[in-house]
Amino acid sequence: MEDIKTVKLSKSAPGQTDAGASGMAWQAGCLVTIFEDDDGTFGYCYHGISGDGNSFESDDVTGFSTAREAEADARANYQPMPGD
Repeated sequence: MEDIKTVKLSKSAPGQTDAGASGMAWQAGCLVTIFEDDDGTFGYCYHGISGDGNSFESDDVTGFSTAREAEADARANYQPMPGD
C-alpha cells in the first residue's frame, strides 16, 4: 500500500494547539488519506481527532479504479464533525 495524498475534510485540521497557561489542547478535525493498494486499485481511510479529543481511524474503503474516484467517494460520504 502506498499513500497518494492526505486531504483535510473538516474546517479545522486535527492536531495540538496552544491552550495558553493550561498547556496544549487537541484540535478536533478529520483528514482522509487516499492510497494505492497492492493490487493496483485505490482506496481511502478517514482519520483525525474527535470532538472529545480522542484519535480515530476508519476502516479502509477500497476497490476504486482511480485515486480521483476514491477521493470523490470519500468526500461524498464524509459526515461533518460537530461545528463544521
